[in-house]
Amino acid sequence: MKETAEIIIESIRAVRGKLPDQEIANFVGVSETRGKAIRDWVQSDGWKEVAKNPERWRVTIELPEGVHNGRFRVANIDLYGLYGDESARDGMGRVVYASIPPVKCKLIVHDTYATPDIESAVKEATKDGITLHLPVNGGGHSRTATAKIISMEKIEVL
Repeated sequence: MKETAEIIIESIRAVRGKLPDQEIANFVGVSETRGKAIRDWVQSDGWKEVAKNPERWRVTIELPEGVHNGRFRVANIDLYGLYGDESARDGMGRVVYASIPPVKCKLIVHDTYATPDIESAVKEATKDGITLHLPVNGGGHSRTATAKIISMEKIEVL
């Protein structure tokens, strides 16, 4: 049986531009993680995170060959998370990053207001799996692999 890991997908609200022409949008993507989290993606496109939405999803993925989930060490520091058999020389050692490009949520229009369709955006963002960025021995770069999604469930907020 292959190893598995859990990745958290979250939704954020972001703004771009200045009033009165300011755009407001909701995005979904990988939550705070080692690597390129949703906030980093939207900031690189000129958006600024203003709030986290309460909706989150727990996504269980099947890890490809050479990727593990658990405790490991980088530069004498204990870490817990995804790591690879190979080690890069870019300072990140064996760390494996999970990512998906963020998806902008469409709006559901009600009588007098609109709400973001976060659930559809999560499905769209994860339809092809989760991208893993794996270190390459001796290099300062990584290669990518796609992790298959085994299950996905919404985390209920109390």
